Amino acid sequence: MLRVEVRELRGLGDHGDEVTCLSWSPDGKFIAVSGADFSVRVLDASDGGVLFDTGPRYNEDLILFWSPFGRHIAYVVPCEGCNGIGLLEVVFDY
Repeated sequence: MLRVEVRELRGLGDHGDEVTCLSWSPDGKFIAVSGADFSVRVLDASDGGVLFDTGPRYNEDLILFWSPFGRHIAYVVPCEGCNGIGLLEVVFDY
């Protein structure tokens, strides 16, 4: 029988409002988060630091998807009658 053990590694900070969607980047280094405050944030997965924040610019909760190479975040606004698809470009300046 397979035994599985799960443990929490760390909390990743406070989004500031209810989190409605979370999506890992393909390389696992970043997490895109959207919430009831109508913002999108990109977090550093290692420490939860906020790397980018759109601020409250959307009028609905969003569903987020990273592109296969991690250069874009597609979003869907899941509401009736909304023009509900968009794309954010992610540029990392190391």
